[in-house]
Amino acid sequence: MKTDTHANHPQFVTYYAEASASDRARLRALSIQSAVIRERTRRGVATSALKVADIGCNAGTQSHVWLETGHTVCGLDISRELIELARSRNAAFVEKASFS
Repeated sequence: MKTDTHANHPQFVTYYAEASASDRARLRALSIQSAVIRERTRRGVATSALKVADIGCNAGTQSHVWLETGHTVCGLDISRELIELARSRNAAFVEKASFS
């Protein structure tokens, strides 16, 4: 019997869907983005129109922060359900975002 190794328990998906939509999750994502931009600025490298790899993107909260500030994002996650949620939450940025 073959099992789907990329399917998650519904409670896991529900937890991440709710947690990733919180103000706390958004503030964390903004903090991470700020740290990356600050470090790139310190090094004298570009900070606009970045191509961001969001590895382990979950429901796409970090991706959304980058997308809404004009960057391009490739979000990757092992969870099929969370990838679908990330796609849905970032549908307005379809031309600048890919999730798999």
